[in-house]
Amino acid sequence: MKGDTCNGEGCSNVLKDNSLLCSTCRDRKYRALNPIRWLFYKNKNNAKSRGINWRLTFEEFKEFCEETMYHLTVGRSADGMTINRMKEELGYQKGNIEVITLADNVRQQNEDRRKREEELMKLKYGDRYINVLPVEQSNHAIVGPGGFPKDW
Repeated sequence: MKGDTCNGEGCSNVLKDNSLLCSTCRDRKYRALNPIRWLFYKNKNNAKSRGINWRLTFEEFKEFCEETMYHLTVGRSADGMTINRMKEELGYQKGNIEVITLADNVRQQNEDRRKREEELMKLKYGDRYINVLPVEQSNHAIVGPGGFPKDW
């Protein structure tokens, strides 16, 4: 009852409604009983908050999880699995998603960001732009007289 302590194992949260479990324990219970459905709504809401199209039905997502075992391997560690959009502009839709490790996803995002930055610099500075460091680092320079970066 409202004002009582939650009946969840090891939980001492105060109840805010007339249920036996607090919202945290209810969410944990739902996640444990419905892992694929919970991941579906978590990923769908995350995509919506980032302005990315989500065109997967629950049945399509469930089929994807069962084929890739995503729901069993998802995680925050470097080797935890994430959903990658092969073509970013298409959003999350059947045929455009794959499972990759978090480390690979971050590496790919960094590479994509570096390429976008380089394209913007080329557009802004044209022939005067050179990338003076190896690909792993994103440091850019503008060529001055004599072909050297302006700050030299």
